[in-house]
Amino acid sequence: MTLVELSVAIVIFTVATGMLLQLIASGRGLRETTRQEWLATSVAQNVLEQMRALDFHDISACYDADPFNDPGGPGTAPGAAFAVDGLEPTAADLDGLEGEIVLPVVNLGTEVAPDWQVREDQGDPLLGLPRDLNGDAIINAADHRADYTILPVLVRIRWRGRYGPRELRFFSSMTQMKP
Repeated sequence: MTLVELSVAIVIFTVATGMLLQLIASGRGLRETTRQEWLATSVAQNVLEQMRALDFHDISACYDADPFNDPGGPGTAPGAAFAVDGLEPTAADLDGLEGEIVLPVVNLGTEVAPDWQVREDQGDPLLGLPRDLNGDAIINAADHRADYTILPVLVRIRWRGRYGPRELRFFSSMTQMKP
């Protein structure tokens, strides 16, 4: 074996070793990303199941942003935001919580005197709105908190992943049949 052949063999071995190390490192990153996505999926499914376990017309009051309309008294319901243990919130997240529940509710009042309403006339494509929520075949600007039979729900989880900001969304349309 000549010196040239030995040099070529060393270069090939070095490149192959570098490629193997890169493959191992990217595999670790992929495992972490998969773990985070599994965690986010699991928590979102649990939140949706907790919502389904409630009385149907308590869902909007328990999971909106208003702590004063909670069925068990002020501040007793989960609310519209939740933490996901094992995930870091994004830098842009103001409340420091990774999870968010989006309902077709809007505050027509003020921060001091809120007036939260379930509205079917909102233009929110993530919730499939505008949409008839009370089954009367009319989309209007009335408050349907007391008479909705369909409640679109979006559970969104945003976190800081290994390769930048990550987001998973889960949509569900909860229904109650009219008697």
